[in-house]
Amino acid sequence: MSTIDLEIAVKTEIGIMPSEQGREQLISISIGVDIDRQAVTNASSSGEISHTLDYTLLRQIVLDVFGLKRFNLLEEPALQIKDRVSSLPHVQEVRVCISKMLPWPDVPVVRVTV
Repeated sequence: MSTIDLEIAVKTEIGIMPSEQGREQLISISIGVDIDRQAVTNASSSGEISHTLDYTLLRQIVLDVFGLKRFNLLEEPALQIKDRVSSLPHVQEVRVCISKMLPWPDVPVVRVTV
């Protein structure tokens, strides 16, 4: 098994606090995807992206999810991303972590992992 990790930053409106509504925040999305070992072997032999997971597709899934709507909770987009990535070929396990930066002055980051 092999793991592909992707981290992407997105500006979006997310949150339930009145101070979060009507303004964009910078959030970070980390995706860890465990890939079938045979797919990794096939891709390394052939050089064909179709034999493994195209991580540009991971990026597009994140952008698509956040383009759909405004979210109240970090769990909502995290689960949508996880479900979409889980359905891709060669994927065995998916972890999605969404981090909100500076939700309060004394809290540098809050994270939700699904």
